[in-house]
Amino acid sequence: MTKDSGLNYAERNALIPLCDLSSTGSDSIERFQGGQSTHGNKVAGEAKEPSPCLGLLKEIRAAGMKPEHFYFNPANNETPWVYWRGVVLLNLPSLEGEVRAVKATAERMEKEINDSVARRDFDRFLDQVDARLAPELFMEVFNNIPDHDKFRLFERLWRFNQYAHDIFPPDFARKAYQYRKVNRSLPPLDSTGYVRVFISPAAGIEPHLAENWTTNLNRALRAASSIPAPPIYQGWVHPDHINSYDGGHMAGKVLVKPGTVEGIRSMDLIDLADFETELNEVGIISQYRCLAGQIDAGWFHKPEGIHAIDHTRRVLILSMLLAYLERFSPTDRDLLARAAIYHDIGRVDDGYDPGHGQASYARTCRECLVQWTNPEENEIFRFIVENHDLPDSKAYQRVHRYELEEIDRTLRLYNTFKDADGLDRVRLGDLNPDYLRTASAPRLLLVAHQIYFQPYWLERHAGW
Repeated sequence: MTKDSGLNYAERNALIPLCDLSSTGSDSIERFQGGQSTHGNKVAGEAKEPSPCLGLLKEIRAAGMKPEHFYFNPANNETPWVYWRGVVLLNLPSLEGEVRAVKATAERMEKEINDSVARRDFDRFLDQVDARLAPELFMEVFNNIPDHDKFRLFERLWRFNQYAHDIFPPDFARKAYQYRKVNRSLPPLDSTGYVRVFISPAAGIEPHLAENWTTNLNRALRAASSIPAPPIYQGWVHPDHINSYDGGHMAGKVLVKPGTVEGIRSMDLIDLADFETELNEVGIISQYRCLAGQIDAGWFHKPEGIHAIDHTRRVLILSMLLAYLERFSPTDRDLLARAAIYHDIGRVDDGYDPGHGQASYARTCRECLVQWTNPEENEIFRFIVENHDLPDSKAYQRVHRYELEEIDRTLRLYNTFKDADGLDRVRLGDLNPDYLRTASAPRLLLVAHQIYFQPYWLERHAGW
């Protein structure tokens, strides 16, 4: 699972973080539950009894767990304590003396749920996750579900999950509905009734004569990720001319009748082989070498992990390329570069890690990693880093919580950074061009594949 799992659950249900209770008096829990404090008739001048939450915090940390994953639910007297971390949600009648048991249960459930995703057993996945989390988790894994199962599983939630109607946004429902007629032998059709297909043909083969195409752009990009790269073409084919289709995860293989793919054209993609001279001339390569050298392995809980050093280096160069293509000012280029360098240093998990954006910003402050002379730039940096792990709609809602004078500028930088981070989803195999936000990001689809599958290019220019 990745970073957005069940993201809005705590806020949607008005859960109170345990850490927020720890600084209140001993009668706080009784007050939240509507009860009467047993400490209400204290002798004048008697010291206030410490909050019982302080003992729970100590027990949680001793068990190797994090307090921020525990909540108090004032609306539930029977099971007022909540453990929530991504794919696991537990309602608990009590916590004192039970934390190690909670840890064992949560770890077992998390492993089973993530194993279901890894095996592509999404029916079992929906059986295992809590119904209150299922709609948001389903949206997260949607791109990994085989096309022929997408609508069936969506319909299962729509019909039988009481939370789905409130959680699924209209655009997601429309997207899922497009797969209603997809089966193992028919790929999804566009609004005209055609199938969009891609190819990077072998040398000497004319694309209009090719038989083997794919509905999966990433598959074509992977085949063309050498430096320099061969051209990549897209076209459209009527389903009547498709001889076979493999709709399994990340496959999308389409066998067509030669000569039946229409509207074939070469895609407008940047190739590093053609772009390198320009990048050297404008100083981006030398700037990247300097900035990449600032990335410290000690910042990451697992330096070799999928969200650590290599990912950070790639997001850094992609941020710099996007800023250049979008014609950003030097100040805004620097903002994006710094966001790229520090955006994941608060992670403690390579899988689902809610709130790691806020943790990353907090760490930059705690360790004085970034110094800003302009308060506005600091606030923009803070907004980007703290909210990069949220869905766009949620981040946009929070922008007014920040002391920002230039909201349009902030959101443009945020969207650009999200594209840079998103382009490196190449490493996860689920980069979806439809989710890119800026005009320049689609042109870097090939570059994103090249720097991942041909890492020597970055290594050569970074000087390590």
